[in-house]
Amino acid sequence: MKKLLALSLLLAIAFFGCSEQNSLVGPTASQSREFIEISPSSSLAKTTTFSGTINGAAGGEILINAGGPKAVSGNLLFPAGAFDGEETFAISVNQVKAYIDFSPSPFEFSEDLSFNIAFYGVNLHRINPDEVLFGYFGSNGEFVDAGGTITVDQENNVLSVQGAVISHFSRYGFTR
Repeated sequence: MKKLLALSLLLAIAFFGCSEQNSLVGPTASQSREFIEISPSSSLAKTTTFSGTINGAAGGEILINAGGPKAVSGNLLFPAGAFDGEETFAISVNQVKAYIDFSPSPFEFSEDLSFNIAFYGVNLHRINPDEVLFGYFGSNGEFVDAGGTITVDQENNVLSVQGAVISHFSRYGFTR
């Protein structure tokens, strides 16, 4: 009877301790951070794309501006010397999960870019403002903070970042 009880206890520890939801050393960044859902997935306007052609030597700016009840606005600033030649870039804004796909991806820059974006009319009432970060998931799955000043305005339903550092193109977004 004692052997059966000990075997049952050992199996229970192995089953519950090794499940994907548990970790003996704590959660990893990729397990604990996820893009913030800011609007129902059934919303009609899920992704809006903005593009522009930039001369790397001169620098420039791509504007983001989409009106409506779930408006989004911002810009991506390219300093002079950020890259060689002339390129056409696209910024695809997901208005359901608060992430941004920059393309072409991958694309590395000689000088960091500065990114500003604000989502308006979004539901932030279940979001803890102290947990919100803006950045990307590296190739190892770890979250990398892109810095900037984040605002989570629950009273006016605005989520924004000012001055995020973009060193390369990939998917960036608001996480918690």
